[in-house]
Amino acid sequence: MSWAIECMPSSRSQMSAAYLANGSSTYSPESLATALAKFNTDNGAGATTGTVTPVQNGPFYDEIPFDSKPTARHTYQAMVFAPDIGASGSVFMGARRLWRYDLASGRWVMRRLVNDQVRALGGSAPNALGLIEIHAAEAAFTAYDEVRRRVLVSASGSAGAGAFTFDLQSESWSPWSGSYGLNYNHAAQARVGRKLVALNPPVSDQSVAVGRYWVHDLDTGSTVAANLQFAGGLSLSDFPSGGAFYDGAAMVYVPPINRLWLVTRRSNGSMFWVQIDPTTTPWTASPLSFPNSSPIEQRLAIGRVQWIEGLRAVLAWDHCFTGAKFFRF
Repeated sequence: MSWAIECMPSSRSQMSAAYLANGSSTYSPESLATALAKFNTDNGAGATTGTVTPVQNGPFYDEIPFDSKPTARHTYQAMVFAPDIGASGSVFMGARRLWRYDLASGRWVMRRLVNDQVRALGGSAPNALGLIEIHAAEAAFTAYDEVRRRVLVSASGSAGAGAFTFDLQSESWSPWSGSYGLNYNHAAQARVGRKLVALNPPVSDQSVAVGRYWVHDLDTGSTVAANLQFAGGLSLSDFPSGGAFYDGAAMVYVPPINRLWLVTRRSNGSMFWVQIDPTTTPWTASPLSFPNSSPIEQRLAIGRVQWIEGLRAVLAWDHCFTGAKFFRF
């Protein structure tokens, strides 16, 4: 087994001097200028929220214009594999916009604003000064519903929040979990069968953040929520202060034992593991340790703990300077 590069990033030699010098690898000045001109003509006078046409594969600041590849960005938990979309499957990315990468052709073949909406960043049409996405900026999360062939995205943060689903058959958007959607800011995510689980790790000193979890049923569309209970000596004092900003927890469902494993931040700043039992009411969190050393030391573990069914193993990848580690069953 070895890692391989699926798609190389855009060639730096072809990037404009303005892009390379603008201080942000996320914004392409050329793409932004094209999208801004479209926004100012596509939307009525005074509009601060609108769209950019064409809604599919239209211009936006988050792409390199000469090859239509995405610019650099924090993807959080926003990438998901859809094995039945395209001849060899596709990867969807719900960060900045909803993007689709087709494995058979080796190309990014679709990009679309979440809910087809964008917001003016200063001014209004026809004289808006800039643009920013509304629903896919920070703490992004993407899931694929293989039964109904739809992509669910959720994000929160400074650019706005929301939870929307894109139906691949009708090519239309609709909200999930209500019109606003669940604010999954800083939550760890896991898929358990036909359910999506989000968990906001506890903090030691805020009564509203005591280990809140949400379970969304993909079939019924219902969502239930509760707070964790603790066992095995685990308590709120083991977790950091709410004032210690942190959005890097990771969580994975482990089918052979019907448990969720969470890696998150400890009160002393280090990383530690928690096992969650979903068979109790409410769910029970207890300490988790391994025979050898912990596979995660970096604080930003988000998205780097996965269940690999073919190996019957949990994969944990600490950072790019170390090899991946597996816990096999």
